[in-house]
Amino acid sequence: MIYMLNLRYLIKPTMTKPVDRNTLIASNLILVSAALGVINFLILGSFISFYQDCAAFFSIAFVVLMAFLARQGFKWIKWVFAILFICGVPFTINALSLMFHQNILSGIISVLQVLVQLTALILLFVKAKKYLEPVIQQPISKTLFDYNEEWKKLVDKGLNNFSSLTRDERVWFTVESLINAVDNGGLISHYYNSGADFNKETIEDLDFLGSLIISDLNARNDVISNWPDGEYDNLFSELDSLFYSHETELEKSLVKHIESKILLAQV
Repeated sequence: MIYMLNLRYLIKPTMTKPVDRNTLIASNLILVSAALGVINFLILGSFISFYQDCAAFFSIAFVVLMAFLARQGFKWIKWVFAILFICGVPFTINALSLMFHQNILSGIISVLQVLVQLTALILLFVKAKKYLEPVIQQPISKTLFDYNEEWKKLVDKGLNNFSSLTRDERVWFTVESLINAVDNGGLISHYYNSGADFNKETIEDLDFLGSLIISDLNARNDVISNWPDGEYDNLFSELDSLFYSHETELEKSLVKHIESKILLAQV
């Protein structure tokens, strides 16, 4: 039960390099050229051999990869694109002549593809005045998920011998167990699972962190087993809402405790 994780921890934001506006536009144009290549591939399918099919597929895939790398802010990609474009000019001229001979529509699409790629190449070398900053500009705050491996080791230690935990480790153990229980089944699940075995310590540790959450867990624990089924569902729903309203601050306090009292002490 203690090992349960919250889905909101599974989606973690990532940092990317700043990308200027022209590079983003160039990346989009490169993708457009790849789309034109796919259309041409479909039109000429009956005119080309299996090996030409394979070459066309890998060429399109490589173009898409370059567009992706450009969007990630890798500046060297413009030189790769420039070298490939220049080296491919002689082959492009011959290919255009052949395509117009086989299919006029295919030839027109090929010309558009070359023009789009040329425009993208120019934009890659022309720096825009403004940058499109990453979606997340500030350092990403740590969450409990970032310490999941350490948490698993702590759980093993706590379940094997709860008394062996230091005070700082116990705070982490009891408070995160409470958070996981409530997030995965409401406050009532705290009492139905192993967290209730350490209820007294959980209350002490919440007070230690200065949390405003649930100051009378112990009193409710004394009477919960005697409550008729469903009679206090509304009460627990209200208590769950109260918990969730303070949960973010509680997690921040716990993360700060983990970093300052446990991980720092291990360095």
